[in-house]
Amino acid sequence: MNKREESKVETYKNITGVIETPDEGVTLTPAMITAKDELKIYVTRITEKEGKLKSSTVGKTEAKDSSLVKLIKHTVVVAGSIYAYAVKNEIVELQLFADLSENMLRKNRQTDIPVRAKNILLKALELGTKLSEYGTTIVETDELAEDLTEFETKDESQNEGVNTRTAARKDLDFLFSQADKRVKVIQRLMSKFQDSYPEYFNRFEAARNIRNKSSKKKTEEAAPTPQS
Repeated sequence: MNKREESKVETYKNITGVIETPDEGVTLTPAMITAKDELKIYVTRITEKEGKLKSSTVGKTEAKDSSLVKLIKHTVVVAGSIYAYAVKNEIVELQLFADLSENMLRKNRQTDIPVRAKNILLKALELGTKLSEYGTTIVETDELAEDLTEFETKDESQNEGVNTRTAARKDLDFLFSQADKRVKVIQRLMSKFQDSYPEYFNRFEAARNIRNKSSKKKTEEAAPTPQS
């Protein structure tokens, strides 16, 4: 949720609080009580949806970042062996291909990093045992292959997460729209108390307008002071 939506949730809670504590003599209509009960349900559903959304996003992002760090590290190790082999054998084109550091690799777009890693892996497999004296054996190439597979799997998982977040965002929009409708029902029914119980009516209006007052205050604070 953004700040505006967080503020709306607080407003919903304040409104239900007012409905649940009517002034002496105030008789609430059944429709008003029903709207209040439904509003509380929507607040609970909004909070639960937001909590699941946050935990899912953090977990998948951290997992992908971790696998990317490993992929970069092992790619540079294998590339270093290829570079050393190329220098010794004076293969200039191969030197340029394998001249990599972790910083250089991180400057690539994230979508390009696995492509570079795969090209390094394929070249290492092509050279085979020629790289053993430079520190790369089947152990290092297997590790790089595993890291590449792991990263691609986590990347797919995060893309699925994007789709999940998109769907969750639609769910939240729907829940907020339904909550707003209940607030409007309460507002319309509350008008009957404007003259008969003005203090109670004003208490409701204060709860309903907290978010609007907060937004207005921020706008006024951001506005430049007129110069005389």
